[in-house]
Amino acid sequence: METIDRKNILLVDDHKPFRDSLTKILSGEGWQIFGANDGEEALEILRREIIHLILTDLKMPKMDGVELLKVAKTIRAEVEVILITGYGTVDTAVTAMKDGAFDYIQKPFKPREILKLVRKALEKQALVVENRMLQEKIKDFQRFDKIIGSSPAMKKVLEIVAQVAPSSATVLIQGESGTGKEVMPRRSTI
Repeated sequence: METIDRKNILLVDDHKPFRDSLTKILSGEGWQIFGANDGEEALEILRREIIHLILTDLKMPKMDGVELLKVAKTIRAEVEVILITGYGTVDTAVTAMKDGAFDYIQKPFKPREILKLVRKALEKQALVVENRMLQEKIKDFQRFDKIIGSSPAMKKVLEIVAQVAPSSATVLIQGESGTGKEVMPRRSTI
């Protein structure tokens, strides 16, 4: 699992002095900060970089923060999004949370408030990614749960089967009687 100090944050705000100030605060924690003026520029960055968290202004030209949130989640479902605004309403906050925002913060805020919120969002994002990886490992393990053997040769066979199983390639399995040739194809299609 990655540590939260090696995360990439995308900061989206059309007000450059605010973006510069927040970039200084966040980069001081060791995070890599990418900046965007608007939602369209943010989506370009999201498509080419690994972004763990998006901090976005709610009111921006071209695309508002809620619309950015929705599109960002279709591009990278595990990305967390925090909406920032000076025009906060309860209705907007509720809508943003229903649409998948991690949280919502109102300007002005203190640096410690945003840092605390960012840490929590990055911790959640890391747990989601770790959970997904563990679920994949469990699936791989369950695929071969009826196969007995822990020798280096058997481990190598299972690695090869795990690589080939997702493909539609035709595979010839050879071996002596009783070695499990007929079990491999059934277990690898789960």
